[in-house]
Amino acid sequence: MTWLVMPAQTTYRAFRFFSQVLFYLFLPFALSSQDNVGVYGHYGFIFVHSDNVENTRNSRPFGIQADFIKLRYDSTNYTSCRCYPKTGFSFYYFNYDNPILGHNLSAAYFLEPAFRISGDHLLVFRGTVGLSYLTNPHHPVNNPDNFSYSTSLSALLGLGAGFDIRLHPQWRFNLMANFLHISNGGIKDPNKGINWPTLSAGMTYAPNPKLSVYRKNKGTYIDKEQRLDIFAPVSSRIAEIGDKARYWVFGTGALYSKQLSALNAITLGGEWHTDLALEEKQRRAGYSEAEHQFAGIGIGHEFILGRFLFSQQIYLYVHRPQIISQDVYHRWGLTYRVNRHFQFGMNLKAHAQVAHFLDFRLIYSFVR
Repeated sequence: MTWLVMPAQTTYRAFRFFSQVLFYLFLPFALSSQDNVGVYGHYGFIFVHSDNVENTRNSRPFGIQADFIKLRYDSTNYTSCRCYPKTGFSFYYFNYDNPILGHNLSAAYFLEPAFRISGDHLLVFRGTVGLSYLTNPHHPVNNPDNFSYSTSLSALLGLGAGFDIRLHPQWRFNLMANFLHISNGGIKDPNKGINWPTLSAGMTYAPNPKLSVYRKNKGTYIDKEQRLDIFAPVSSRIAEIGDKARYWVFGTGALYSKQLSALNAITLGGEWHTDLALEEKQRRAGYSEAEHQFAGIGIGHEFILGRFLFSQQIYLYVHRPQIISQDVYHRWGLTYRVNRHFQFGMNLKAHAQVAHFLDFRLIYSFVR
């Protein structure tokens, strides 16, 4: 395996640092907390989605994950979604098994609804959003073959599904299939991103292990709001690899959200944005008309995490520059509700597995 060829001292130091964090931070928390903590191991492969990242083929990423877990196993949450939801923070260390890609340290927020199969056996699903620190970004001299990422900081997105099984009153075994993705959102090129599916297995410690059985209470009422958001995203990009000048990306749009439960809402939206970096790129290439206007309509879903909203949307272009061949794009967003009417946050736009840009946005909401 190529990780054996990598500097053993670098791998050992990174792993030792993460292990010390686990020992000094998580063990005392586990012994004193009324919520859960978990530690899991990961092993997987890199999905080669572009000819530019063929040099990552046959890499086998491996890593470790530690969770702070907030249980929401009360009757109100169960009644609203017919599941046992939990939220929390995950911390990851990954060795990408490839000297070009290096290592990854990540921190992320997750939502994990769990559905009872039988007894204390649960079917679980997980959505994750966070930030990654990457150790070996593209450099024209020191690391010219890394076309996967070019900034040390990138956004992390993850989806997972698996099983949670009680082995002991206070210990549970977790087995999960995961799909993880990092990208800098088009802030700097090259930025093909890294997609790596993994299989993870590990244990969670539960000081209060009882999993209550609730029956749906017809008298329980949840105020399901409807919301119309008017938003203004802004970002910036370079036109070509090596540029120092950056060009604005900005736009506007509207999104209608209808809440279905305490945790879920469906959305319908439309947006317009302009990409001045794309305009500049076409001018340099000698295009007679440098198109840079985009418009789309889409549907989506929101996870409602207290004041946080974690959104996933798929859009169909109603107008796009001819240089863009895709008709469909998708968005992943995380926003914070300051109050009933104002939100701010970030949103990643991507064509298939390749990010277009990461924007920051201010949102005004009409709520009823």
